[in-house]
Formats: sequence, C-alpha cells, structure tokens
Amino acid sequence: MTTIKERTETVRVLLSAKALLESDGWGQGLYFGPAGPCLVGACLVANGGDQPGDIFDDNVWRSVMATLHESLSVAEGDSLSMWNDKPGRTKAQVIALLERAVRFA
Repeated sequence: MTTIKERTETVRVLLSAKALLESDGWGQGLYFGPAGPCLVGACLVANGGDQPGDIFDDNVWRSVMATLHESLSVAEGDSLSMWNDKPGRTKAQVIALLERAVRFA
C-alpha cells in the first residue's frame, strides 16, 4: 500500500521528469542520449539517480513505475522503455503520459 508521503513523492518525481523533458529534450534508445533522456531516464534523474540500479529498491521508484504502467494500461512486466522507443513515438505523447500519470497517482 502506498503511503501519503510516497504518493506525494510519486507526483513530485512525475512532475520533475516532465519538466526535465520539456527543458532538456527527449530521446529514444538510451536512458541519457544526446537528444535528452528517455521517459525512464527522466524519472531516474527526478528521483535522484542516474543509473537504473541506483533506485530500483526504492518505494517511490516502484510507485512511479506502477503509476506509469497503470496510466498506459499495460502490465508491470511490459517495458516502459519499449513504449518510449517505439518508432513514431513523440515527445508530446511522453509528456501526455506523465500528465496522465500525475492524475492516477
């Protein structure tokens, strides 16, 4: 069960990731590429990490990932990276997902 603090932090991470993508750009294929971070990379930075292993055991990280999965209506085992990297995906779609996830949180 998610606590109020975890929910508040989840929203903070999602909004920070959105702001990062809006200011620094968005990329595909790498967590941190020359065009900017991908969806997962932006969430990593927003939650205080810079590599996936930095925060995978963190309750807030799990809540952020679960909220994004719920917002997409995909199973948690499905890859957000694959969704982000799908050919034709746009930055606007990624931003819209983050906005939708904030409403789910």
